[in-house]
Amino acid sequence: MKYLRQVIAICIIILIVLVSCIFLSKSIGKDNWLYVNEMYLMKTGEDERNINISALLYITNTNAKSGDVKIIIFIMKQWRVVVDKLEVEVGKLEKDKTSEIQFEFQLDNINQSYKMDILVFEDELLGITADGRIRVSSTGDVYWESPPDFAYVM
Repeated sequence: MKYLRQVIAICIIILIVLVSCIFLSKSIGKDNWLYVNEMYLMKTGEDERNINISALLYITNTNAKSGDVKIIIFIMKQWRVVVDKLEVEVGKLEKDKTSEIQFEFQLDNINQSYKMDILVFEDELLGITADGRIRVSSTGDVYWESPPDFAYVM
């Protein structure tokens, strides 16, 4: 009798492990993975008051087709005062592909630093965040004071 209970307990444990492995492997196989490879700034023009900038973001999707991707960027002056909000509906990203996403914005043509927050959503769920600092020099040059450091929320 004692031997039979041990055999039944071992069979139940094996069954639980097998069912868990099956569900885990199915969920891993279906899920896609988004990650940001790089982000670049490119000065595209200027006048006496403003500098035109293009931000190029490279995002890779692996494993499966993504859900609907949306990217929001906030440009802020000191004390988190938002001066611009950029939003791009990227749509679904193909499996095992890298896409270039481009944002256009303007900054004042003065010696000033700006904070940039980047939020990447998939199916309305925040998955990737980053922040960095952009500097406009007194000569009108634009550069990263601190490049964005991407963190993965999901």
